[in-house]
Amino acid sequence: MLLRYTFGMSRPVVRLQGSIQSLRFNGQPATLPNYEWSDFNINAARSPCKVRLADGAGLAVSKWTGPKRTRTYPLAKVYDTYSHSGKIVTVIPIIKDEGRGERENNTNLDRVNFITLSWMNLMGVYVILAWYCDADKKDNYRITRQRLDNDYVRQKIEEVARYKMDAHHWNQDHFVNEFVPLYEKALHSYALIAQKLGVAMHSQQRLLSFLDAVRSTDNPCKLDLAKYAELSLSASERAALRETATEHRMERVQVGNAKGFFEIHNYLGGVYYLTADEVILNGGNQVIIQESKNTTKRLLPSLSDIKDGLFKLLLFSQLQELRLGEASLRFRTRLRLTGVFKGKLELPAEPEVLESFTASWGAPVRRSLLWLNEELRRLAIEGVLEGTQS
Repeated sequence: MLLRYTFGMSRPVVRLQGSIQSLRFNGQPATLPNYEWSDFNINAARSPCKVRLADGAGLAVSKWTGPKRTRTYPLAKVYDTYSHSGKIVTVIPIIKDEGRGERENNTNLDRVNFITLSWMNLMGVYVILAWYCDADKKDNYRITRQRLDNDYVRQKIEEVARYKMDAHHWNQDHFVNEFVPLYEKALHSYALIAQKLGVAMHSQQRLLSFLDAVRSTDNPCKLDLAKYAELSLSASERAALRETATEHRMERVQVGNAKGFFEIHNYLGGVYYLTADEVILNGGNQVIIQESKNTTKRLLPSLSDIKDGLFKLLLFSQLQELRLGEASLRFRTRLRLTGVFKGKLELPAEPEVLESFTASWGAPVRRSLLWLNEELRRLAIEGVLEGTQS
């Protein structure tokens, strides 16, 4: 097996190669709030939502509250836009600085990375990078209620509506041509916010060093995607290795599983890099790609947490092939949920089996599980519920 270990790690990272030609969504339709274009403001609108432009064009729009995929479940919001038959747009702040913190650098400072671009490209989602132009003061070291530049976001949504090519081409052009100036606008805006509110923000030196490292040599106003990928991936890879080094109490990962690092090729010849919580090697050429969502206080993880896992598994489930080195693999995809209950149940299950298993559970949790059971059946993704009580 082509596994890569780092000293002190409890689990390896397994590197897999795959290919995908198309992506289909057969899940249940989501009910989204609707906004007329004259009333739409990215900061006030609920996310996700549908927007109808003045010419009648309809788009599904989600908004991230930060650039990281792991903090506020932005992929769950994107997942809810997937049943929309038209263009799907997601708005991502290119940088988010929450303030320096009372103890220096103890608050979050994030930037969008290459793996996020890979996910959105492969899932056919149009990305609009944006920046925070205003905020409120929380204290001398933190800001809150950050607001995106609404006029700019509206302009880009209109451009997406008129755009004739697919999301892959839009995203590549958007990042190459606009990443650098938007990044600089974000940094300048935070300097103005700090001055206006009298709040100590993070030093921008590390962010500026990163920007200088990913500029195109031929045109410093443009992004060099190869450099951006290299720097982002090295950081993401180190993060993945760190995650394998410590068994977090919340994760409750199964012993012997590996962290998955995927190199995916699409029909256009593009190469994308993705990660999965767990890859279970069953011996021979059998593999399970698994996303695990866990809670130590409730019956089930939140629905947003569950949809975050489904978003990733939707793509993995539709790979045309998967390889480990030169060996072709047979694979399945599975969503594993742990919670405070007894027993184990595989999903999708027959309605009477599910009803019996959850007979003592409250109505809201049972409704969520009924939705998930049907969603898994439609998407042809496996699921398993595992209780943590003996």
